[in-house]
Amino acid sequence: MIDFPYKIRKSRLAKNLRLEISRADGVTLVVPARVPLFLAKSFLTSKAGWVKSRLAEQSLKKSQIFPNLSPQEELLARKNARRLIGERVHFFATILNLQYKIVAIRDQKTRWGSCSRDQNLNFNFRLIFINPELLDYVVVHELCHLKELNHSPRFWSLVEQVLPDYRRRRLELKRLSLD
Repeated sequence: MIDFPYKIRKSRLAKNLRLEISRADGVTLVVPARVPLFLAKSFLTSKAGWVKSRLAEQSLKKSQIFPNLSPQEELLARKNARRLIGERVHFFATILNLQYKIVAIRDQKTRWGSCSRDQNLNFNFRLIFINPELLDYVVVHELCHLKELNHSPRFWSLVEQVLPDYRRRRLELKRLSLD
């Protein structure tokens, strides 16, 4: 029985029925163009137990990492994030001898950070609630994109110069995924 909200997205590119679950979009059933909806819904019904367990896991993980904040608490958290992340960006930018333009603190739903071609850095304010080692990894990762706007071997080599244990940190951060 399907007792959770979901969306159906028809796709001309999809070859198989697929389920996508994210905090931002919830449950999405991706349906290849030629598959009838009754078969898609039957597939979803067969996977309902799996979907419910993933939704429960996501809910538990989010509540363990991120506290529910009142508007005033969120404002304070953003202020603290701006200060702390700004300090870490400055510290690592000096080590890497890199220049950046703007450091923005945002409430991104699916990303810890990002770097634009204009050399602007964006960070999720929720970084202040995770292990400081992981926050440093995100900062270094985004700073390295100022030199390499990709994930090439040169990019990872640059990350490794500053954080030799970046692989461990990256894996740990993936376990805390915002998705």
